[in-house]
Amino acid sequence: DGVPAGDWTAQEEPGQVVYSSADDGHLYRIEAVPGAAPEDLSEALDALSPGADVWVNVSPNGAWLLVGTERFGCDGWACGVRVPADLSAGEVIAPEGGGPIHPEFSAISDDGALVVYREETDDGAALFAVRRGAGGWGKPLLLSGDSGFPWNELPSISEAGDKVLFGCGPTPYSQEGTS
Repeated sequence: DGVPAGDWTAQEEPGQVVYSSADDGHLYRIEAVPGAAPEDLSEALDALSPGADVWVNVSPNGAWLLVGTERFGCDGWACGVRVPADLSAGEVIAPEGGGPIHPEFSAISDDGALVVYREETDDGAALFAVRRGAGGWGKPLLLSGDSGFPWNELPSISEAGDKVLFGCGPTPYSQEGTS
């Protein structure tokens, strides 16, 4: 309403929707076009490494998936794994100086080299960013240190990879009072 028709343009390529099914516990991907059929990501990942999956997120351009899974050596405690869109490999995200990340909510950039993840703290949750270079994953950087709120979560990375949008507030999971 109130937006001139010329301001809206169709995307050159359709987007994707990724989700976890409560019915079978599998992760799925579906093209955002009429009549598209869901692709069972968990079934495809079984060919690379057995295990259970918890959640999935997709980069803005669809080139990378970020999967919370017990696969690829994350046995018993789901960790963050970077997977290319063709599902050909999986790489555990383990920042320099530490073990794998175990986030509940996270985001991955278009080039797959930046991951923003939530980590619980004693009084809430903080957001960290970690980049992958030629030598592997770097040291994590605290992003939400100056937010003023104890709960910082649900990150989303801009298509250009230069901005992070996230929810913050006095309570978890975008409850009342969230900014």
